[in-house]
Amino acid sequence: MDIKALAQDAAPYVVERRHYYHQHPELTGEEKNTRDAIHRDLEALGITDIRDMVNCYGLVATIHGGKPGKTVGLRADTDALSFQEETGLPFASCEPGKMHACGHDTHIAMLLGAAKLLQEHREELRGDVRLIFQPAEEHVIGSKAMIAEGALDGVEMEESLEGAALADCVVLPLPAAGEGSLLNAPLSGRKHPLALVLDALRPGQVICAGMVGPQTAALAADRGLTLHDYFAREELAVANAVPTAEGAVQVAMEELPFTLHSARLLILGFGRVGKLTAHRMGALGAKVTVCAQGYADLAWAAAYGHETMWLEKLGGELGGYDLIVNTIPAQVLDRRRLAWVHPGAFLLDLASAPGGVDQAAAKELGLRVLQAPGLPGRTAPVTAAAAIRDAVYHILWELEA
Repeated sequence: MDIKALAQDAAPYVVERRHYYHQHPELTGEEKNTRDAIHRDLEALGITDIRDMVNCYGLVATIHGGKPGKTVGLRADTDALSFQEETGLPFASCEPGKMHACGHDTHIAMLLGAAKLLQEHREELRGDVRLIFQPAEEHVIGSKAMIAEGALDGVEMEESLEGAALADCVVLPLPAAGEGSLLNAPLSGRKHPLALVLDALRPGQVICAGMVGPQTAALAADRGLTLHDYFAREELAVANAVPTAEGAVQVAMEELPFTLHSARLLILGFGRVGKLTAHRMGALGAKVTVCAQGYADLAWAAAYGHETMWLEKLGGELGGYDLIVNTIPAQVLDRRRLAWVHPGAFLLDLASAPGGVDQAAAKELGLRVLQAPGLPGRTAPVTAAAAIRDAVYHILWELEA
């Protein structure tokens, strides 16, 4: 069976259905017409085992293979975003203020295309295929509702990495490595040695990973693999700085017993996160002072209208601030400097591990400190994921150029 030839034959159908769903987007919690259209499309393909969810606008369908085997699940998202489409495309959204800007129209069409091929060749299948059309992905609630209604019942989790070498691109987590040279997969019920994961891949594959350390890079090099670090890209760093700064504002407003307006704020470091945090909090009326060790950083801070301070001279001035935000990934707030901090101040450490605050000393001094690395994933998971997606796309486009 020539799968690629069959897929090419099905391409016009996929394109036509994608255009239809792109023209008729529905937001999270409103996907009833989308679900009904998918239901009709599946029936038109001859698929009869279809079940609409009760507690959400999702549905599942099962293609029963002609031979015994496992049940494999294939999933697509169905909800759209609140954007006004201005593309001018002939199949642009017909719904004002709604658009499939995240590609879920394509997800639906691709899964329908796969359903078409699998249904036509179902007698050759070893096992069943569960088609899962999930709503409310943008608000991260649709999956729970569908799982609660049994959408994954009978679907077997594939534990083997067999077949990974067939992929054109493999995307590893951020960071790629966890503790003890394991793949960073905290939600997995199993431990996956990173070396074994890399053993399953092949030289020449495009492998994208986040925060690739020397040990991970060495493991890849030993196997003839090249890792492309999406976290090292400037566009991702800038994109991540936005939800980090907004998350810092949120945390500060929750932790401070007074408004940010007129609060005395000290920001340590004036990189991407420092710049945006100073801008966001300054816009709310905070009195911002920037402390950095680079002359260029201090010049930029002054140009933005902030007070400035040289890091090397930081000491007794610490007692004059209500909120101290650190963005420097080195211990700049050691015991000596923490002794100067006002007892009622709040310290927010945004720096990556190990952070910039001596936690033990702060605890002994009775200071309030919150370490908050990874704010993008906590405060704006959809935005953070989209930033990684775009960085991976950029890597692929550059490799194709």
